[in-house]
Parts: sequence; C-alpha cells; structure tokens
Amino acid sequence: MSKYIKSALDLDLYLYSVSYAFVYKYPEASGQLVFADRNNTVYSDDFFQKFKAEVKELENLQMTDEEMEWCIKRIPYIPRPYWEMIRGFRYDASKIYMKLDEEGHIKITVTDYLYKAVLYEVPLLALLSEMTNEYKGYVVNMDEVRKRLDRKIEIGNENKLRTSEFGTRRRFSYDVQEFVVRQLKEKFNYFSGTSNVYLAKKLNLTPIGTQNHFWFMFHAAQFGYRHANLIAMEAWRDVYRGSLGIALSDTLTSDVFFKNFSEEMAHLYDGVRQDSGVEEEFIDKCVMRYRELGILPSTKVICFSNSLNFQKMVVIKQYCDKKGIRAVFGVGNNLVADTGFPIANQVMKLMRCKMNDKQDRFHECIKISDDLGKHMGDRQELEAAAKELGITL
Repeated sequence: MSKYIKSALDLDLYLYSVSYAFVYKYPEASGQLVFADRNNTVYSDDFFQKFKAEVKELENLQMTDEEMEWCIKRIPYIPRPYWEMIRGFRYDASKIYMKLDEEGHIKITVTDYLYKAVLYEVPLLALLSEMTNEYKGYVVNMDEVRKRLDRKIEIGNENKLRTSEFGTRRRFSYDVQEFVVRQLKEKFNYFSGTSNVYLAKKLNLTPIGTQNHFWFMFHAAQFGYRHANLIAMEAWRDVYRGSLGIALSDTLTSDVFFKNFSEEMAHLYDGVRQDSGVEEEFIDKCVMRYRELGILPSTKVICFSNSLNFQKMVVIKQYCDKKGIRAVFGVGNNLVADTGFPIANQVMKLMRCKMNDKQDRFHECIKISDDLGKHMGDRQELEAAAKELGITL
C-alpha cells in the first residue's frame, strides 16, 4: 500500500465528476494524459525507480463499501451505479508509460478510456510532489506552517473571504494537507470545504469541485474550436441538470469563452471559474457579459483559483464588491504547499483523444490560456486553433 496516497478517495472531487460525465456522454472515448513539469526538475535514476515502485503500489488502492456508501450519500448528483462501478475500479500501472530521459526529466503518459484515465491525474501528481520534497531533503517546520496559516485565516475572517482548499495535486505532503484542512475547519469562519474527497469524508466537510480543462479540451478536439465551450457546457448540463454549475472559462481564452456564454448557459450556471489571466480584466468581462444578457451580476459568482494568496484575494473581493458580483476562492499552493520550500509546478493535461475506437487516429488536444506560459499542446494545432478563433498566441 502506498504510504503517500492514503485511500482510493485521496484525490480531488472533479476527477469523479468529470469521470462520470464521460461515462454518461462519451463512454467509449479514450485519450492520453501527458505530464509536464514547468520546473524542469532533474531526477536520479534511483529516485525514478522508487517512484515507479510507488506508482505500482497504486494498484492496491480500492474503494471500500463504507467509502462507497459515503459517496452515494454526500455526492448525490453522481448516481449509485457510478459509485458501484468505481467500487471495483483499480489503477493499472500497465496504462502508464514512464521513462527518465537522458537529461533526468520524468516523462509520463496515461492511455485509457477517458472515464478511467482522468482518475490518474491527481494521485500521480500528489505522489510525485511529496516524493520530490523527500528527494530534495526538505523537512517542514510545522510551527512555521501554523504561523503562516494563522495569518491567512485572520485575513480571511476579517475580509469574509469564502474559500475552499484545492491543493491535493501539489501538496507538500499528505500530512501537511490534513493539518491545514483541520486548522481551516477549526478557525476559518468562511471555509467552504476541500476538493480532497478523502479529507472531506475524514473531517466531515463538503467535497468541492466541478470540472477541469480535460472536459473542454476534449470537446474542442472533437467538435471544433469556435463553439467548443458552448458544446461542453451544454453536455455538462445534460449530465448534471443544474448541479455543479460553475463553468471553467480559460481553456481557449476567456474572450472566446464569453462569446460562447449564451443566455441559456449564463442563466443556468451559477457562475464561472477564473484560472488564468488578470483578475480585474476578467471581472470586467464577466460583468459586462451578464449585463449584455440582462442578468444581474449580483445573482452570480466568480470562483478565482489562479495562483492566489490572501492579500491578493482581498483586492479581488474588493473589486468584485465594487462591480456588484460575488467572489469565492479555491486556494491550493498557498495553503498546502506554503512551507518555505520551492513548490511543485507540475500538471497533467489531455493531449490526445478519440470519440471511440472507430476513429482511425487520436485528435490533438490543446489549451490556449489567458497566461502565455500555460498554453499546452502541439504547436501546429495551437496555431490552427488560434487562426480559427481569430486570436494571437
């Protein structure tokens, strides 16, 4: 059993919600998730062999009957048949291709049906993050973590910052994440919950999460870029019928998203999530779009989740208050990786997909972010998409 991943539930809720959406809408779709390390960390072969062994240990994780029943009760918008299926799910190391290149960089690709492949993202990233911190000899000072956290909680309470913890994939360690979440539950009056399903169950919290970029990237690759956001939102509506109503806005830039943000979707969805770009500019675009559609911005919410700290969150909330729209926050690194040591900057993204095995090839998947450094995908495909959308890279 892995000493780093504590349970089959030790992942973020959005993996389950996206997995079920693929089961419901596209059960035969398959794809490839590819790992990218923006820090270009160099590893030894000894570390790589230990990491491979820990990845193999993931195969021993399996949801228990008691965990399944908790999910059925506490995550009711995903029905029992899905949880019964997931009760039998096991990670399969044969679906994961890994190598250490000549420069010491780890390469990872997961290939499987997408309803299963998406479940690999967070456990693999959390595992690598914690093992990397051990490899580099980082030893956390919990008194310092507590002091930093107490100051953040003080700021959050003073400014009524409605906040969820979103940090599993880049946590310093599981122990740090659990400590932080316990402190937030005890001291933070505006704490909404955690994305980590295992911690939500263990600490009797609300599991928080909706969708990731995979959902929008898949629709863009399969249906074209110009209307991909709208098609993805409509498909999500078909699955969840109004639940999990926060739309991710930056897979193909927020400008393109708001062009696709139809009156129906704007009414149906509770709000949008901003994960890249300049917050004030995004707020202005969002408020303008709601007003164009005759919707009071005060009835909607923006969830901010892009490299946040609590001082920045105060500024964002004040600007939202001024513009008449509600602000909530999903904070990861600044809560569960703020230990005084460098923070992992690793992601896994959907790079290729097929609707079913009748398609003769995988289609390239891309992401065109509001932050230049977050674009992902084949350069030729990125340029073709930008041309179709009338934007510059």
